[in-house]
Amino acid sequence: MSDDGYTLVEMLVAMLIIGLAIGGVAESTRVLGLIQSRTVHSADAAMSTHAAEAALDALFNDHGPFPSDVATGLAGQPRRLTFPCQGGVCRAAIRDVPQGSALDLNLPHGAAKQVLLTSLRRLSFNYVDAKGTGAMWPPVNPKDWRLLRAVSITDGTGSANPPLALTRLWLEQEPGCSSANACGVTP
Repeated sequence: MSDDGYTLVEMLVAMLIIGLAIGGVAESTRVLGLIQSRTVHSADAAMSTHAAEAALDALFNDHGPFPSDVATGLAGQPRRLTFPCQGGVCRAAIRDVPQGSALDLNLPHGAAKQVLLTSLRRLSFNYVDAKGTGAMWPPVNPKDWRLLRAVSITDGTGSANPPLALTRLWLEQEPGCSSANACGVTP
């Protein structure tokens, strides 16, 4: 620096340093925004799968058991299931919507509920028994007597995928039943 002030080269170097600092701050702000966006997306998915699990628990509350040899019991496919409940029919279905997937439930006494599973597509029900997990209930082989232990929602149609939501079912008769026939279960 001379007695007259800064030279042009010194001014350009100072401006370059300031520009690099501003560029670094802008890039770090962009990266933080991406991280925040991914975190919000993950939190939304976790909250919606938790809501789906709570809804399935409410649907199956005090219902069951569901043996494989009862023709009027639970009928399950990859995208929908039905079973008799409290004088009616309870239903659950998974469908794709623009935001992801929706779990539509028809509860006892005609109540309906919908749970939006954001950013999750190709969801399906899987049915868990003592021999493993399958995409249909009752199992294809009618000779194999089984008792349904749980219903899960997975990402995709394969049973190898970990469950996003899972509800366990009654394995014994309901507390209010005096016999299997009174509960709609034939031995």
